[in-house]
Amino acid sequence: MPLLTNDEKALLQDAISIYLQLIQQKMGPAEAEKFYGVAQQLVQKLEDAEAGGAPAGGVKKPRGISDEWFEHCCRSCDKFSPAGQCLDKITEKYPGKCDPILIYERNKPRKP
Repeated sequence: MPLLTNDEKALLQDAISIYLQLIQQKMGPAEAEKFYGVAQQLVQKLEDAEAGGAPAGGVKKPRGISDEWFEHCCRSCDKFSPAGQCLDKITEKYPGKCDPILIYERNKPRKP
């Protein structure tokens, strides 16, 4: 499922375009260049998130989470944002103690 519909994309592009025009009128072309770069980065991040690829800053695993947990739990979790951050308050406070990781560990086959 796409992150944004075509209408939402068009609205966002129009809004950014108008915003940049207003900035250019108020501050001048030199100052507007700074905002233009930020707007390009924003659009690129949205496109990356929609394509399912890594965000421009790269996907980083939450602090205290092993690679195994990240691959098997975090990437498929509904609380893992397209921006590459965990939105679960429990994981933020107690890394590795969220429900998906606990369930994964309980169901993992044990070595005799």
